Amino acid sequence: MKENTWYLNILRIFAIYWVVLIQHNFSPFHKGQFWNWVDTHDNLMFPIESKFSYITIFSMPLCFFISGYVASYTKTFYKNDFKWMLNVKLKRLFIPCVVWGAFFCLVKEHTLNLKVFTIGYAHLWFVGYLFWFFVISGFIIKYTKIDIRYVCIVSLVITIIIQIMMIKDGIVKNFPLNYTYFLSGYCLRSRVGIISRKLIGAAFVVICFFYLEYNLVFLQTIYVLLGILLIISFMRKFNIKSSKLTELLNTTSYGVYIFHLIILWFIYNLIINVFSLNEWMVLNGWYVSTILAGLTIPLSISITIVLRKAGVKYLV
Repeated sequence: MKENTWYLNILRIFAIYWVVLIQHNFSPFHKGQFWNWVDTHDNLMFPIESKFSYITIFSMPLCFFISGYVASYTKTFYKNDFKWMLNVKLKRLFIPCVVWGAFFCLVKEHTLNLKVFTIGYAHLWFVGYLFWFFVISGFIIKYTKIDIRYVCIVSLVITIIIQIMMIKDGIVKNFPLNYTYFLSGYCLRSRVGIISRKLIGAAFVVICFFYLEYNLVFLQTIYVLLGILLIISFMRKFNIKSSKLTELLNTTSYGVYIFHLIILWFIYNLIINVFSLNEWMVLNGWYVSTILAGLTIPLSISITIVLRKAGVKYLV
């Protein structure tokens, strides 16, 4: 019997919109080399982010896990020739990543850097990483005798070692971390319906206690993986069907992820640098960010639809 996978689409929509509305929407008020579009004078503008960090920590890992899960379900690496798969992922992932990354980098920094052509510029790191995860996994499965499950275990071990060493954010930390989530989705897809939800729940509670109570950072990846398994094993019980709204959100979520932050940058650049309204933004950040969320989401959806109807589907 064919598995109803619409629950995965619902989870992916939730994860992407959580990233866009909670993380990207508030990001102009963050500190950091890329962010800090608004000078908040070291004030914490949006404590809601820290309050919901226990949800945010699952958002991107869930997207990678689902991508691996779907790759396993559709037998992407077995049904198709590697060159064919590479061609599809180049058009679907790498070309949009480079084109929109180059555009964003040029208008923001007036130059291009190596990230644009390798792992993705700014928020497009997710798209770049996903492309390389498909390429690496496909190559291993097609051209080597290495069991992909062993690769997943090795990636998890490397990730835990990096977390124990407390290496700062960057490709050394984030690539094996997110590859672990992708491979876990691929390798555990056939096991989700077998493993007891009670067992997963009990393990999650135990790991959660030690991770949060004693701040054991090396347990973070296991904590997130168990949480994702618990969510998926729970959601797959329901016979979720598509609707016009969920179809729209699902088919345009990729474009929303790409365009939303770029549109935000143009708006904030106009407000801060052209009209010099930094202090006004600090005083009205809550209202402005909420209004902009209501404007930029429909705009991102519209741009996605227009580009696809215009025949440039390889750009989004």
